[in-house]
Amino acid sequence: MSAEKPIGVALVVCDQILEDSTSKKRSLIGLFNSVQCADFPALLHKMCVFTSITQLNGSYEVELRCTNEHSREVIISAKGNAGSTDPNAVLEIGFEFASFSFPKPGLYGFEFLCNGEIILCTRFNVFRVSNK
Repeated sequence: MSAEKPIGVALVVCDQILEDSTSKKRSLIGLFNSVQCADFPALLHKMCVFTSITQLNGSYEVELRCTNEHSREVIISAKGNAGSTDPNAVLEIGFEFASFSFPKPGLYGFEFLCNGEIILCTRFNVFRVSNK
């Protein structure tokens, strides 16, 4: 574990993350920060979250979680380990969820944590629409 605090560069919710096999460059397809749903719980069949961080010097426990902003209930969480010996390097991590369920309309937050500390966060709105 490292005592240095990483710096967040990006946290993006999207439909798909593509990686070019030659250049290793990533493309984020279908960026969004809200959904409209008629029925709840609302099921999304695929959702990706792209994170980018720098100033890693050592190993870190990382976590991506989605929480309800009002109740702080954790909707989903993915944990792992990440690290680098070059603090100037930028580490990109893509998360892909085959299905994702929002229990009710409201404001949610995606948070990326290193060693239990929030490094990146973004808000995500889930709206109820009439199914007329």
